[in-house]
Formats: sequence, C-alpha cells, structure tokens
Amino acid sequence: MERYTELVEFHRQHGHCLVSNNYKANPSLVDWVRRQRHQYKLKTLGAQNSMTTERIEMLETLGFVWNSHDQMWEERFNDLKLYMEIHGDCDVPNKYPPDPALAAWVKVRDSN
Repeated sequence: MERYTELVEFHRQHGHCLVSNNYKANPSLVDWVRRQRHQYKLKTLGAQNSMTTERIEMLETLGFVWNSHDQMWEERFNDLKLYMEIHGDCDVPNKYPPDPALAAWVKVRDSN
C-alpha cells in the first residue's frame, strides 16, 4: 500500500498517473508502476500474475494508464489534429516553441 499511497500523492500533485521512467524524485515508484503494468499485461494474456481485481479497480479509480505508449501516442495525435485545425496542415516545424514535444513526435514519425 505504500507505493499506492505514493501514486495517489503523485496524482494529486500532477493530475495524472503517468510516472515517467526517469522520475528521479521516486525511482521506487517508477519501478512499482512498471510492475503494475507488467502484471496487468500478464493477467490479460492469461499468464500467471499477481494482479488482483481489487488492485485494478483501485488503480483505475485514479485514472491509471495501463499502456503508457498508446496513451502518449493518442495525446500527440490529438495535439497534431489541433495543430492542423490552426495551421491547415501537419507540417510542424522542427523547432515549434508552443509544443516542442509535438515537433519531436512528428519528426520521428516522418523519418520512419
């Protein structure tokens, strides 16, 4: 319960449960969040796991994101849609001060 309590506090401070892999303030929380996602994935695959329905419900009540990669992709895609509404295209400049993360995401997608 200690790590869950830390996640609740993280959520209170940041408004979400997306604990970054390089969150230096609490590396133990980073590892715990990673383990929760891994155990959940095992559960969905029908493999042996330690994830309980109660824990899933507690985490989902906080808005826990089970697949952070999909979540970040959706956020960037929504940012790109907003950019297109404003600018009429998806040609985000490499250096785009209003949203550097979007510029980096588009650049990576463009090079693949």
